[in-house]
Amino acid sequence: MTSLPAEPPVAQRRFVAGDPLRALAALAVFAFHLDLYIGRTQPGAELSFGSAVHRLASGMNTGVWVFFVLSGYLLGKPFLAPYLQGTAPPDGGAFLRNRVRRLVPAMWLLILVTTAVEGLQGEQWWRVIQAMLFAQVYDTSAFSEQVSHLWTLDAEMLFYVGPVVASLAIGRATSGSSAPTRLRIALGLTIAVGAVSLVLRATLAHTTAAAQLPPMVMVGFVPGLLLAIFEDQLRHALRARSTGLVCGSGFALGVAVVGAGAVLGSAPLVVRSVAAVVGSGLVLAATLCWEWSGRPAVRLLDNPVLQSLGQRSYSFYLWHLLVLHELALHLAPHLSGKSFVGGTAALGLVMTLIITEGSYRFAERPYRSRHERWRG
Repeated sequence: MTSLPAEPPVAQRRFVAGDPLRALAALAVFAFHLDLYIGRTQPGAELSFGSAVHRLASGMNTGVWVFFVLSGYLLGKPFLAPYLQGTAPPDGGAFLRNRVRRLVPAMWLLILVTTAVEGLQGEQWWRVIQAMLFAQVYDTSAFSEQVSHLWTLDAEMLFYVGPVVASLAIGRATSGSSAPTRLRIALGLTIAVGAVSLVLRATLAHTTAAAQLPPMVMVGFVPGLLLAIFEDQLRHALRARSTGLVCGSGFALGVAVVGAGAVLGSAPLVVRSVAAVVGSGLVLAATLCWEWSGRPAVRLLDNPVLQSLGQRSYSFYLWHLLVLHELALHLAPHLSGKSFVGGTAALGLVMTLIITEGSYRFAERPYRSRHERWRG
Protein backbone atom coordinates (compact mmCIF):
# COMPACT_ATOMS: atom_id res chain seq x y z
CA MET A 1 0.00 0.00 0.00
CA THR A 2 1.47 3.35 -1.06
CA SER A 3 1.66 5.85 1.77
CA LEU A 4 0.63 9.45 1.25
CA PRO A 5 3.33 12.12 1.63
CA ALA A 6 3.38 13.70 5.04
CA GLU A 7 1.73 17.10 5.33
CA PRO A 8 4.35 19.84 5.69
CA PRO A 9 4.74 21.34 9.15
CA VAL A 10 2.66 24.42 9.85
CA ALA A 11 5.81 26.52 10.08
CA GLN A 12 6.71 25.69 6.47
CA ARG A 13 3.35 26.42 4.90
CA ARG A 14 2.76 29.42 2.68
CA PHE A 15 0.67 32.21 4.16
CA VAL A 16 -2.38 31.48 2.02
CA ALA A 17 -4.32 34.62 2.98
CA GLY A 18 -1.44 36.98 2.16
CA ASP A 19 -2.32 37.60 -1.48
CA PRO A 20 -6.08 37.97 -0.81
CA LEU A 21 -5.33 40.59 1.84
CA ARG A 22 -3.22 42.46 -0.71
CA ALA A 23 -6.10 42.27 -3.19
CA LEU A 24 -8.57 43.76 -0.70
CA ALA A 25 -6.10 46.51 0.20
CA ALA A 26 -5.58 47.36 -3.49
CA LEU A 27 -9.35 47.55 -4.07
CA ALA A 28 -9.69 49.83 -1.04
CA VAL A 29 -7.09 52.22 -2.45
CA PHE A 30 -8.86 52.07 -5.83
CA ALA A 31 -12.10 53.19 -4.11
CA PHE A 32 -10.25 56.04 -2.40
CA HIS A 33 -8.78 57.40 -5.62
CA LEU A 34 -12.06 56.91 -7.47
CA ASP A 35 -13.78 59.14 -4.91
CA LEU A 36 -10.90 61.63 -5.04
CA TYR A 37 -10.88 62.06 -8.83
CA ILE A 38 -14.66 62.10 -9.08
CA GLY A 39 -14.72 65.03 -6.66
CA ARG A 40 -11.87 66.87 -8.34
CA THR A 41 -13.26 66.47 -11.85
CA GLN A 42 -16.94 67.05 -11.12
CA PRO A 43 -17.37 68.65 -7.67
CA GLY A 44 -20.41 67.30 -5.86
CA ALA A 45 -20.58 64.05 -7.85
CA GLU A 46 -18.74 62.23 -5.08
CA LEU A 47 -21.91 62.65 -2.97
CA SER A 48 -24.14 60.99 -5.59
CA PHE A 49 -24.57 57.85 -3.50
CA GLY A 50 -24.87 59.68 -0.21
CA SER A 51 -22.52 61.29 2.26
CA ALA A 52 -21.98 58.02 4.15
CA VAL A 53 -20.61 56.26 1.05
CA HIS A 54 -18.43 59.26 0.25
CA ARG A 55 -17.10 59.43 3.81
CA LEU A 56 -16.22 55.73 3.75
CA ALA A 57 -14.61 55.87 0.30
CA SER A 58 -12.62 58.99 1.16
CA GLY A 59 -11.02 57.09 4.04
CA MET A 60 -10.18 53.91 2.13
CA ASN A 61 -6.57 54.97 1.67
CA THR A 62 -6.14 53.08 4.95
CA GLY A 63 -5.61 50.11 2.62
CA VAL A 64 -1.96 51.13 2.18
CA TRP A 65 -1.33 50.26 5.83
CA VAL A 66 -2.29 46.66 5.11
CA PHE A 67 0.56 46.58 2.57
CA PHE A 68 2.99 47.91 5.18
CA VAL A 69 1.88 45.48 7.89
CA LEU A 70 2.19 42.54 5.50
CA SER A 71 5.69 43.65 4.45
CA GLY A 72 6.69 43.96 8.09
CA TYR A 73 5.81 40.33 8.70
CA LEU A 74 6.72 38.65 5.41
CA LEU A 75 10.02 40.49 4.83
CA GLY A 76 11.00 41.06 8.45
CA LYS A 77 10.55 37.42 9.46
CA PRO A 78 13.44 35.98 7.36
CA PHE A 79 15.82 38.37 9.15
CA LEU A 80 14.30 38.19 12.63
CA ALA A 81 14.02 34.40 12.85
CA PRO A 82 17.76 33.69 12.32
CA TYR A 83 18.69 36.48 14.71
CA LEU A 84 16.40 35.18 17.44
CA GLN A 85 17.70 31.63 16.89
CA GLY A 86 21.34 32.71 16.82
CA THR A 87 21.94 31.43 13.28
CA ALA A 88 23.49 33.11 10.22
CA PRO A 89 21.45 35.96 8.67
CA PRO A 90 20.15 35.82 5.09
CA ASP A 91 22.12 37.25 2.19
CA GLY A 92 21.24 40.94 2.45
CA GLY A 93 22.70 41.84 -0.94
CA ALA A 94 20.67 39.20 -2.76
CA PHE A 95 17.57 40.30 -0.83
CA LEU A 96 17.96 43.92 -1.95
CA ARG A 97 18.67 42.94 -5.55
CA ASN A 98 15.53 40.83 -5.56
CA ARG A 99 13.44 43.71 -4.23
CA VAL A 100 14.79 45.98 -6.97
CA ARG A 101 13.86 43.38 -9.59
CA ARG A 102 10.44 43.10 -7.98
CA LEU A 103 9.63 46.82 -7.93
CA VAL A 104 11.63 48.69 -10.53
CA PRO A 105 10.64 47.35 -14.00
CA ALA A 106 6.87 47.84 -13.61
CA MET A 107 7.33 51.12 -11.74
CA TRP A 108 9.64 52.57 -14.40
CA LEU A 109 7.21 51.52 -17.11
CA LEU A 110 4.39 53.31 -15.30
CA ILE A 111 6.47 56.48 -14.87
CA LEU A 112 7.44 56.56 -18.54
CA VAL A 113 3.86 55.99 -19.72
CA THR A 114 2.58 58.63 -17.30
CA THR A 115 5.16 61.09 -18.64
CA ALA A 116 4.04 60.36 -22.21
CA VAL A 117 0.35 60.78 -21.34
CA GLU A 118 0.42 63.60 -18.78
CA GLY A 119 3.61 65.42 -19.72
CA LEU A 120 6.09 66.99 -17.33
CA GLN A 121 3.51 69.44 -15.95
CA GLY A 122 5.93 72.32 -16.47
CA GLU A 123 8.72 70.62 -14.52
CA GLN A 124 12.26 69.72 -15.59
CA TRP A 125 13.09 66.26 -16.97
CA TRP A 126 15.10 65.35 -13.89
CA ARG A 127 11.82 65.03 -11.98
CA VAL A 128 11.24 61.83 -13.93
CA ILE A 129 14.62 60.49 -12.79
CA GLN A 130 13.80 61.56 -9.24
CA ALA A 131 10.62 59.49 -9.29
CA MET A 132 12.47 56.51 -10.77
CA LEU A 133 14.97 56.62 -7.90
CA PHE A 134 12.26 56.47 -5.18
CA ALA A 135 12.95 60.07 -4.19
CA GLN A 136 9.99 62.14 -5.37
CA VAL A 137 8.36 62.05 -1.93
CA TYR A 138 11.25 64.05 -0.43
CA ASP A 139 10.74 66.99 -2.79
CA THR A 140 7.26 66.99 -4.31
CA SER A 141 6.43 68.75 -7.56
CA ALA A 142 3.67 69.12 -10.12
CA PHE A 143 5.07 66.08 -11.91
CA SER A 144 5.21 63.94 -8.78
CA GLU A 145 1.50 64.61 -8.26
CA GLN A 146 0.85 62.49 -11.36
CA VAL A 147 2.45 59.51 -9.59
CA SER A 148 1.63 60.56 -6.05
CA HIS A 149 0.80 57.02 -4.92
CA LEU A 150 4.44 55.97 -5.37
CA TRP A 151 5.18 57.44 -1.93
CA THR A 152 4.35 54.01 -0.52
CA LEU A 153 7.21 52.48 -2.53
CA ASP A 154 9.62 55.07 -1.14
CA ALA A 155 8.61 53.93 2.34
CA GLU A 156 8.97 50.27 1.36
CA MET A 157 12.50 50.87 0.06
CA LEU A 158 13.57 52.46 3.35
CA PHE A 159 12.10 49.49 5.22
CA TYR A 160 13.95 47.01 2.98
CA VAL A 161 17.28 48.55 3.92
CA GLY A 162 16.47 48.47 7.65
CA PRO A 163 16.50 44.69 8.25
CA VAL A 164 19.69 44.28 6.23
CA VAL A 165 21.57 46.95 8.19
CA ALA A 166 20.16 45.73 11.51
CA SER A 167 21.02 42.09 10.84
CA LEU A 168 24.62 43.02 10.06
CA ALA A 169 25.25 45.61 12.76
CA ILE A 170 23.16 44.30 15.65
CA GLY A 171 23.71 40.65 14.79
CA ARG A 172 27.47 41.02 15.09
CA ALA A 173 27.31 43.22 18.19
CA THR A 174 25.12 40.73 20.06
CA SER A 175 26.45 37.48 18.60
CA GLY A 176 27.28 36.05 22.04
CA SER A 177 24.00 37.01 23.70
CA SER A 178 21.49 34.52 25.04
CA ALA A 179 18.18 33.88 23.30
CA PRO A 180 16.13 35.89 25.87
CA THR A 181 18.52 38.81 25.44
CA ARG A 182 18.21 38.72 21.67
CA LEU A 183 14.43 38.63 22.02
CA ARG A 184 14.48 41.70 24.26
CA ILE A 185 16.79 43.54 21.84
CA ALA A 186 14.62 42.77 18.82
CA LEU A 187 11.47 43.76 20.68
CA GLY A 188 13.01 46.94 22.09
CA LEU A 189 14.31 48.11 18.72
CA THR A 190 10.98 47.39 17.00
CA ILE A 191 9.04 49.32 19.62
CA ALA A 192 11.54 52.17 19.48
CA VAL A 193 11.22 52.47 15.70
CA GLY A 194 7.44 52.53 15.99
CA ALA A 195 7.47 55.07 18.81
CA VAL A 196 9.85 57.46 17.03
CA SER A 197 7.89 57.19 13.80
CA LEU A 198 4.61 57.85 15.59
CA VAL A 199 6.01 60.85 17.46
CA LEU A 200 7.33 62.31 14.19
CA ARG A 201 3.94 61.71 12.61
CA ALA A 202 2.12 63.41 15.49
CA THR A 203 4.39 66.44 15.71
CA LEU A 204 5.64 67.11 12.18
CA ALA A 205 3.08 65.67 9.76
CA HIS A 206 1.06 68.86 9.27
CA THR A 207 0.54 68.28 5.55
CA THR A 208 -0.18 65.26 3.37
CA ALA A 209 3.30 65.49 1.84
CA ALA A 210 4.92 65.48 5.28
CA ALA A 211 2.79 62.55 6.45
CA GLN A 212 4.04 60.50 3.48
CA LEU A 213 7.74 60.89 4.30
CA PRO A 214 9.16 57.40 4.92
CA PRO A 215 10.41 57.96 8.51
CA MET A 216 6.86 58.90 9.51
CA VAL A 217 5.47 55.76 7.92
CA MET A 218 7.76 53.18 9.58
CA VAL A 219 5.19 52.67 12.34
CA GLY A 220 3.09 50.82 9.76
CA PHE A 221 5.59 47.95 9.59
CA VAL A 222 5.70 47.43 13.36
CA PRO A 223 2.67 45.10 13.83
CA GLY A 224 4.05 42.73 11.22
CA LEU A 225 7.48 42.77 12.85
CA LEU A 226 5.95 42.04 16.25
CA LEU A 227 4.07 39.06 14.83
CA ALA A 228 7.33 37.78 13.32
CA ILE A 229 9.10 38.17 16.68
CA PHE A 230 6.47 36.25 18.66
CA GLU A 231 5.49 33.73 15.98
CA ASP A 232 7.00 30.70 17.73
CA GLN A 233 5.30 31.50 21.02
CA LEU A 234 1.97 32.11 19.33
CA ARG A 235 2.17 28.87 17.35
CA HIS A 236 2.77 26.92 20.55
CA ALA A 237 -0.14 28.62 22.33
CA LEU A 238 -2.50 28.06 19.41
CA ARG A 239 -1.82 24.35 19.28
CA ALA A 240 -2.83 24.10 22.90
CA ARG A 241 -6.38 25.41 22.63
CA SER A 242 -9.29 26.07 20.30
CA THR A 243 -8.80 29.34 18.45
CA GLY A 244 -11.72 29.64 16.04
CA LEU A 245 -13.70 32.14 18.11
CA VAL A 246 -10.60 34.15 19.06
CA CYS A 247 -9.36 34.42 15.47
CA GLY A 248 -12.80 35.30 14.13
CA SER A 249 -13.33 37.94 16.81
CA GLY A 250 -9.87 39.39 16.18
CA PHE A 251 -10.53 39.66 12.45
CA ALA A 252 -13.90 41.34 13.01
CA LEU A 253 -12.38 43.75 15.52
CA GLY A 254 -9.55 44.59 13.12
CA VAL A 255 -11.97 45.34 10.29
CA ALA A 256 -14.05 47.50 12.65
CA VAL A 257 -11.00 49.48 13.80
CA VAL A 258 -9.83 50.02 10.20
CA GLY A 259 -13.36 51.09 9.25
CA ALA A 260 -13.52 53.50 12.18
CA GLY A 261 -10.25 55.08 11.08
CA ALA A 262 -11.61 55.39 7.54
CA VAL A 263 -14.74 57.31 8.52
CA LEU A 264 -13.11 59.54 11.16
CA GLY A 265 -12.08 62.10 8.58
CA SER A 266 -12.17 64.98 11.08
CA ALA A 267 -10.02 63.18 13.66
CA PRO A 268 -6.33 64.11 14.02
CA LEU A 269 -4.03 62.38 11.54
CA VAL A 270 -2.20 60.47 14.26
CA VAL A 271 -5.49 59.04 15.56
CA ARG A 272 -6.51 57.83 12.10
CA SER A 273 -3.03 56.44 11.53
CA VAL A 274 -3.07 54.48 14.79
CA ALA A 275 -6.50 53.08 13.96
CA ALA A 276 -5.31 51.98 10.53
CA VAL A 277 -2.10 50.41 11.85
CA VAL A 278 -3.72 48.66 14.82
CA GLY A 279 -6.69 47.48 12.77
CA SER A 280 -4.47 46.16 9.97
CA GLY A 281 -2.28 44.43 12.54
CA LEU A 282 -5.31 42.73 14.09
CA VAL A 283 -6.53 41.54 10.69
CA LEU A 284 -3.12 40.08 9.88
CA ALA A 285 -2.77 38.52 13.34
CA ALA A 286 -6.20 36.91 13.09
CA THR A 287 -5.58 35.41 9.64
CA LEU A 288 -2.12 34.20 10.62
CA CYS A 289 -3.34 32.67 13.87
CA TRP A 290 -6.12 30.87 12.00
CA GLU A 291 -3.60 29.25 9.67
CA TRP A 292 -1.05 28.65 12.44
CA SER A 293 -3.66 26.62 14.29
CA GLY A 294 -3.76 24.17 11.37
CA ARG A 295 -7.05 25.29 9.87
CA PRO A 296 -7.38 25.90 6.12
CA ALA A 297 -7.79 29.53 5.12
CA VAL A 298 -11.42 30.61 5.03
CA ARG A 299 -13.05 30.59 1.60
CA LEU A 300 -13.96 34.27 1.98
CA LEU A 301 -10.26 35.01 1.48
CA ASP A 302 -8.89 31.89 -0.18
CA ASN A 303 -10.72 31.97 -3.50
CA PRO A 304 -9.45 32.15 -7.10
CA VAL A 305 -10.53 35.77 -7.65
CA LEU A 306 -8.73 37.25 -4.66
CA GLN A 307 -5.72 34.96 -5.05
CA SER A 308 -5.28 36.03 -8.67
CA LEU A 309 -5.78 39.73 -7.97
CA GLY A 310 -3.47 39.50 -4.96
CA GLN A 311 -0.67 38.09 -7.10
CA ARG A 312 -1.17 41.05 -9.44
CA SER A 313 -1.89 43.63 -6.75
CA TYR A 314 1.39 45.48 -7.28
CA SER A 315 0.66 46.19 -10.95
CA PHE A 316 -2.99 46.94 -10.09
CA TYR A 317 -1.82 49.48 -7.51
CA LEU A 318 0.65 51.06 -9.92
CA TRP A 319 -1.74 51.58 -12.85
CA HIS A 320 -5.11 52.38 -11.28
CA LEU A 321 -4.30 56.05 -10.59
CA LEU A 322 -3.46 56.93 -14.21
CA VAL A 323 -6.52 55.03 -15.47
CA LEU A 324 -8.93 56.75 -13.07
CA HIS A 325 -7.48 60.19 -13.72
CA GLU A 326 -7.76 59.90 -17.50
CA LEU A 327 -11.21 58.31 -17.39
CA ALA A 328 -12.61 60.96 -15.08
CA LEU A 329 -11.32 63.72 -17.35
CA HIS A 330 -12.82 62.14 -20.47
CA LEU A 331 -16.18 61.09 -19.01
CA ALA A 332 -16.96 64.24 -17.00
CA PRO A 333 -18.17 66.28 -20.02
CA HIS A 334 -20.60 63.53 -21.02
CA LEU A 335 -21.90 62.07 -17.73
CA SER A 336 -22.96 63.44 -14.38
CA GLY A 337 -23.98 62.29 -10.93
CA LYS A 338 -24.47 58.57 -10.41
CA SER A 339 -23.87 57.73 -14.06
CA PHE A 340 -20.50 59.51 -13.92
CA VAL A 341 -19.50 57.71 -10.73
CA GLY A 342 -20.74 54.33 -11.91
CA GLY A 343 -19.23 54.66 -15.38
CA THR A 344 -15.86 55.74 -14.06
CA ALA A 345 -15.86 52.95 -11.46
CA ALA A 346 -16.88 50.17 -13.87
CA LEU A 347 -14.71 51.22 -16.79
CA GLY A 348 -11.85 52.10 -14.47
CA LEU A 349 -11.88 48.68 -12.86
CA VAL A 350 -12.07 46.81 -16.16
CA MET A 351 -9.35 48.89 -17.81
CA THR A 352 -7.09 48.66 -14.77
CA LEU A 353 -7.48 44.87 -14.69
CA ILE A 354 -6.61 44.60 -18.40
CA ILE A 355 -3.52 46.80 -18.06
CA THR A 356 -2.60 45.00 -14.84
CA GLU A 357 -2.52 41.66 -16.62
CA GLY A 358 -0.18 43.00 -19.28
CA SER A 359 2.08 44.65 -16.72
CA TYR A 360 2.17 41.50 -14.59
CA ARG A 361 3.04 39.23 -17.53
CA PHE A 362 5.65 41.41 -19.21
CA ALA A 363 7.04 43.78 -16.53
CA GLU A 364 6.78 41.70 -13.35
CA ARG A 365 6.85 37.95 -13.89
CA PRO A 366 9.94 37.79 -16.14
CA TYR A 367 12.01 39.55 -13.48
CA ARG A 368 10.57 37.52 -10.62
CA SER A 369 11.91 34.40 -12.31
CA ARG A 370 15.45 35.81 -11.94
CA HIS A 371 15.31 36.04 -8.15
CA GLU A 372 18.41 34.93 -6.30
CA ARG A 373 18.33 32.62 -3.33
CA TRP A 374 18.82 34.78 -0.26
CA ARG A 375 17.28 32.96 2.70
CA GLY A 376 19.37 30.66 4.84
